[in-house]
Amino acid sequence: MNTFTHTLADGTAVTATEPAPGLRVYPVDPNHGTYDYTWEVGHHSGRSIAACDEQEDAEHIAQEIADFTDWTRSADDIRADTSLDRRHLRDWINNSTYGTFLHDDPIAD
Repeated sequence: MNTFTHTLADGTAVTATEPAPGLRVYPVDPNHGTYDYTWEVGHHSGRSIAACDEQEDAEHIAQEIADFTDWTRSADDIRADTSLDRRHLRDWINNSTYGTFLHDDPIAD
């Protein structure tokens, strides 16, 4: 899997992988944020979707949610997409993985 620099919504640059198109997996900066997770799954726009403790778990989440929507679209397009079942996405991440869904909207500001 290729690695590259990924810029978070707040401008922080991290090294990330892309296990599924449009979805990035990257370590959480220990000086950034206030929760105990060490890995995040995020949208290519820099918005975070889910967090977990292991890189393998984050990559699994990205691969499994790849079919929920076309994550290569812009954050605004996904936000406006009424066909994306956000509740199902949240429940699946929270109940079927070692991850935690981070926002009410998967592409939250």
